[in-house]
Amino acid sequence: MPFAGEYFDKVVASASYTWEDSYEPDFPRTVVTWELEKIENNKTSLKLLHTGFKADEKAKQYDEGWSHFLNELVKYCENTK
Repeated sequence: MPFAGEYFDKVVASASYTWEDSYEPDFPRTVVTWELEKIENNKTSLKLLHTGFKADEKAKQYDEGWSHFLNELVKYCENTK
C-alpha cells in the first residue's frame, strides 16, 4: 500500500432535543442529550442525560425507562458483531 496514516482526532457526536409527554399536560418540557464517543477499537461510549424534571419521582420513572431501552440497545449491539 503506497499510503498510510492513523487518525489522531477524537470525534464526539452529540444531539439534544426537548421532550414533552402529550399524555400528561402538566409534564414539564425536559431536555434529552445523547453523547457518543469512541473509547477504543470498535467500542463507543454512550452518555444520555435527561434533565429538567420538577419532581424526583418522574425523574426516577424516566431513569428506569431509559435504563430498560439502553439495555436493549446493548443486547442488540452485542448480537450484531
